[in-house]
Order: sequence, then structure tokens, then C-alpha cells
Amino acid sequence: GETIYQKGFGMANLDYNIPITVKSKFSIASVSKQFTAACIAVLILDGKFDLETPVSEFIPALKKYPETIQIKHLVYNTSGINDYYKLPRASGKSWITFNYFEIDECISTSLNEDTLLFKPGTRWDYCNVNFMLLTKIVEQVSGESFADFAQKRLFRPLGMTDTFVNDDI
Repeated sequence: GETIYQKGFGMANLDYNIPITVKSKFSIASVSKQFTAACIAVLILDGKFDLETPVSEFIPALKKYPETIQIKHLVYNTSGINDYYKLPRASGKSWITFNYFEIDECISTSLNEDTLLFKPGTRWDYCNVNFMLLTKIVEQVSGESFADFAQKRLFRPLGMTDTFVNDDI
């Protein structure tokens, strides 16, 4: 029950010669998708919806597609939604991180497509927008920001005191 050894190894920032310590914070990028799915699972356990619930109940823009996209299709990357970075940006800029963009721009870019890549549930295709939509559902159903919900319902109860969602792009 007690820590007997802890140390950071390597460099957190080579430009400024900042070493990694036991208190260093790291961006986990797409590994965060498991936490998004866990938030969805919490809401399912709360009885707010289930995996078969149509996403269009929360995201009306999805009603334009003839096929029903369900919560499970987003979680399992089987929605058929074309991911934003495969599509041109309205501004003409690339999707490279230093060309600032927000989640809403990514979602609207993907949902501007009039057709899905495939019928939901028939194929797997890794899609970041699926999880962006799931965060919007968490916010809508819980009435709080995704960061606050994850903090209250996942991280604190699990004792993850150094874990947080950085939603300040």
C-alpha cells in the first residue's frame, strides 16, 4: 500500500531541457477514447440511454442519413461517418495541429457529407468524429462539460487525482 520507488526518466521537453518527473503530465491523445466510452457506459448504467439508442436523438443533423446510427456504432467505430481529416477544411488550411481548430469544426466538416461511407454496423473504420459526437452526447445528457463529467464520475471515484481532460485547445 505504499510507494517504494518512483522516478521519471527522459526528457519532457528537449527544447527547454525539462526532465520527466513523477509529476509530469502527458497528452494521451487517442488513448482518451476509452475514457469517453467509459463516460457513455456510466450514462448507460444511469439508465439515460442504451447502446441501441439512435444518435439522432441527441445530434439531429444525423437524421439526414437514411440509415440509423446508434450509440454502439460510434463506440465501436462502425458508424460509416467520414472522418474530418480526410475531408477538406472550409478555410482551406490543413488539419495539422498548429492550424488551430475546434471539435465543432471537425464535426460539422464530417456531417456536411451527404452520404455515409458504409451502412452503420457493417464495417469498422477508425473515426475520431465518432468520439467527438460521444462527448457531445455526454454533455447534453449530463448537463455539464465533458471535462467536469469525467472528473466527477470517473477520475475522482477511481482515485485518479492527476488525470484531467484538457479541453482548452
